[in-house]
Amino acid sequence: YAKPLCLLAALISFIYAEKYYVDNANTHASDTNPGTFDLPWLTIQHAADIVDKSGDIVYVREGMYDERVTCNHSGSEQGGFITFAGYPGDEKPIMRGFFFRGKSYIRIIGFEITHNSTEYTHGINPYGRDEPCDHIEILDNYIHHVQGHAIRWIMSDNTYTTVRGNVMYMAGCPDGVSGECKGNGWAVQANGAGYSLIEYNEAQRCGDFCNVHETNTIVRNNYLYDFKNEYWPNGPGDALHCDM
Repeated sequence: YAKPLCLLAALISFIYAEKYYVDNANTHASDTNPGTFDLPWLTIQHAADIVDKSGDIVYVREGMYDERVTCNHSGSEQGGFITFAGYPGDEKPIMRGFFFRGKSYIRIIGFEITHNSTEYTHGINPYGRDEPCDHIEILDNYIHHVQGHAIRWIMSDNTYTTVRGNVMYMAGCPDGVSGECKGNGWAVQANGAGYSLIEYNEAQRCGDFCNVHETNTIVRNNYLYDFKNEYWPNGPGDALHCDM
């Protein structure tokens, strides 16, 4: 009876899951609002502070959000992911990235992430040292001109991280910051306990593609091109590779 009961719990969670909205272009947007379509929140960080129920979705409307968001709550196996997603049909919302520590069942979909200063570090960072993350999904994002790596988890016990359908460009080269475009950034730098899946991503002009030191991890069907050391003073050379 365990499997039917789990399916029932997941169905109940889905039925009662909420959808919330962030839209800083809406003249009525405020973090004191209820987060509805007509009365959206102003910041993504407020959504990450408030939304704490498995299965809930935060839709972010297009625009520029000058914030790097710390995710403070987890989803669950029974109830599903807490999802942060660009609103369907909009341009990707532009922001400074996501950070989370010790969180589970979080899904990040459809953002453009870029840095314009050295204040930020890495595009999406499920940091798991001492407090592991698990079941993190990073899907269909455009990550470019970031300080550090596009996607990074390292020195951690993270498990079941999925990186799929992302476009990664010019990691290690924050936009417009003189002297910082060095080529030290990888598209994906991963060092966890394993069971990760890295597939169907596109990477161009990063310092290198991936540095993955974990077990039972699959890297497949990624499109990689235009990796040349001439772009980078500190690049690893023209031999594109993936450390496993």
